[in-house]
Amino acid sequence: MTDMRLPAIAVALIVTLLGAITVRASAAEPFGIDNCPGVSPGAGIQDPASDFYTAGFFYKGVKGRDAATYFVTDGTLILPVASTRVWSGSSGPAVRDANGKPIGHYVYAFSQDTPSADSFGLVRLDRGVKWSPSVCHFGGPTGAYSGLSQTPVPVQYYGQGFPLDATVPARTGVAPTTTDKSEIFVVGPSEAFAGLGDEGAPVLANGQAVGIFTGAIGGGGDGAGFAVSRIGPAIARAQKFTGIKLTLLTSRAF
Repeated sequence: MTDMRLPAIAVALIVTLLGAITVRASAAEPFGIDNCPGVSPGAGIQDPASDFYTAGFFYKGVKGRDAATYFVTDGTLILPVASTRVWSGSSGPAVRDANGKPIGHYVYAFSQDTPSADSFGLVRLDRGVKWSPSVCHFGGPTGAYSGLSQTPVPVQYYGQGFPLDATVPARTGVAPTTTDKSEIFVVGPSEAFAGLGDEGAPVLANGQAVGIFTGAIGGGGDGAGFAVSRIGPAIARAQKFTGIKLTLLTSRAF
């Protein structure tokens, strides 16, 4: 996965497109430097190798009589090669919060290189961990975004990109189109170096969950930007492999 600083031309494109799109008056500020304490969408997390990235949206998960809280995030870095992996119980890779405190375990991870780079992970929270389903700074998700628009759509995202002085955590960008059912590309500021921080970050459109940041550079018909794995197909695939019925946990948008 590769990323770069946003060039000036992309900034100009964002300003132009956002100016042409009606945004609800009650929306949070498009950029923000407020932090993301605790365990919630946008919070920093670590895997056993101390790879640092971002927690995505939260879900209620039920399998038989077993019920738990889960969140989605990136799945690439814990897999040695592109593949799909399922773990039972607490046998999966441990996940810690930004301060190093254990908060859960992976139960599922998916990664592919072709035909396009894609990644997804599902983490089960340990009992007793305090959490919130609300995306930092922006609030939401109020539901899942399923739009297939041929016109530009403004999106918001909150991630833990490195270095911290290169990006603010709460950011806004533009998806030139959302016609692809599995993946979209966003023109917007992201992490300065590959594989650090932003992977797994929640991406919203009008308060609804679009998907998670995967970090790949976009191209083709959607133009340059970073890739977002759409939440619907990714959750459907996770349910198929794990047998866990997942229900998105919602929150009001700010």
